[in-house]
Amino acid sequence: MNIRNIIQNLEHQMMFDKHPLWILLLSIGTVLLYSNDSFLYDVSSHYDSACFMHCGKWMVQGLIPYVDFSDSKGPLLWLIYGVSYLLSPHTHLGVCLFSILSYFVAYWFSYKTLSLLLSRKNSMLGVVLMVIIYWNPLFISETRAEHFTFPAVSVSLFCLLRAIVQKEGRFDFQNGLVVGRAVAVSFLIKWSICVMFLGFLFAFLYVAYKNGRLWRFLIGFFCGSSIWLMPFGVYFNAVSDIHTFIEEYVVNTTKTVSKPFFETLFVYCKELVKLFLSRRIIFVLFLCVTSWYFVKVKSFARNDIFLLLIAGLGFLLIGIHTDDFMMYLTPMASFGIFSVCALFSVLEKYKGRVSGKVVWSVMIAHAMFVVGISHSSYLFCMNRSSRNDFYKAAYYIGQVECPIVLNFGNETGVAFPVADARPACRYWTYQRGSTDEMKQMQVDCLRTRIPDFVTLQFWVDNVSRKDIEANGYHFVAHFGYTDIFTKHDLVSAPSELGVSDWDVLLKRDIREILYGKE
Repeated sequence: MNIRNIIQNLEHQMMFDKHPLWILLLSIGTVLLYSNDSFLYDVSSHYDSACFMHCGKWMVQGLIPYVDFSDSKGPLLWLIYGVSYLLSPHTHLGVCLFSILSYFVAYWFSYKTLSLLLSRKNSMLGVVLMVIIYWNPLFISETRAEHFTFPAVSVSLFCLLRAIVQKEGRFDFQNGLVVGRAVAVSFLIKWSICVMFLGFLFAFLYVAYKNGRLWRFLIGFFCGSSIWLMPFGVYFNAVSDIHTFIEEYVVNTTKTVSKPFFETLFVYCKELVKLFLSRRIIFVLFLCVTSWYFVKVKSFARNDIFLLLIAGLGFLLIGIHTDDFMMYLTPMASFGIFSVCALFSVLEKYKGRVSGKVVWSVMIAHAMFVVGISHSSYLFCMNRSSRNDFYKAAYYIGQVECPIVLNFGNETGVAFPVADARPACRYWTYQRGSTDEMKQMQVDCLRTRIPDFVTLQFWVDNVSRKDIEANGYHFVAHFGYTDIFTKHDLVSAPSELGVSDWDVLLKRDIREILYGKE
């Protein structure tokens, strides 16, 4: 069967009422193909997600978040990674399962949102194009905290559009439940994304007030948020206290991004200019195309268009504040759904219909580009030299049982496949925007010689290689931008460690490969 027949069969099957199954298969396929947590990619491709995995592991092992370790992320994100660790202790395959669930919800509510505006067939084809937006290689290199908030954004967007299109208030309590849960989940994953929901909250409050059911929305919001917040409140009161959680997660994290007023104003002005001079312009285009679509094609009232735009601007204006790496704006990807609607309306006007063959061909071309070019360096069969450096560093760390680690720089995940590492102190690794107190705690920890291993990256400003060596550590390995030091005398690593492409693909026990059966 050739590709044309496959595409025709897919298009034909979508005419039947099997959309949840198709969307689940689409979610499984895209995560396995694109996510660096899947079988296709080596564990050496993790950085931020390697840090999340360590924090999640320590949380389920009984260490106290924000006391024994910290990383400016929320406890729900760490719980996701903690359960993933229990499912697969030395790979990220457990994260794959949560990613599949996350993208299934995002795709499903993208389909339901599209169904408010398009035919069933075009709605399903629209979900296929949304894959390209959600997995845009310009913004996604590894699994981030933001990606687990895609469901919260997509379901909120669906509820807002439904409230606008159907013009009735019977869903106000349900909308409150949805937005309450979305805000709470976002807060428990990464609190800055919770702040981005202010635009959504304003829009829903306006709709509920206009329907004369504001109290029903507020009660729903309280109930929805409490469902998620209360269990974590009970947990933190049991293991430490809620004030420690608030102080470390909210107050200290706020300090890492806070600047004086005029400096903040300057940063915003600079970032607003960069919106139109960088790849971030795609998010501006999302909102511009959204406006055009609802004004020219759907003839929505100005107030309704304003509500959709204010929801999107909440993400855009808050996200650009510190968005050097593009990841902070990725929750806005859900708004790309209206760009898909606009594209389909143009195609129907000039071509008479939307071709499923063209949509699937674009999807296949996108997959070939992402896997073959954008993510190719981390494929199981590529970049063997860098992979060997990674496992050589891991070979040294794995010689110490439960090694204590301290990172002057970002976590690289070197210890993860071979050792049950422990944090040297609360600020065991670099946090973006680290305060002087955080940096000093790391230096003080180094001087105690508690860490078994210390890592250093060239851009760190609070310690130097000489400082590390002066405290009794010596260099043992290098990976990427990271130098690794230890206080132990260790067996030298062989030049070739024997980790094959098949070992990576099948996720075999790396410790057994490096050291033999114990």
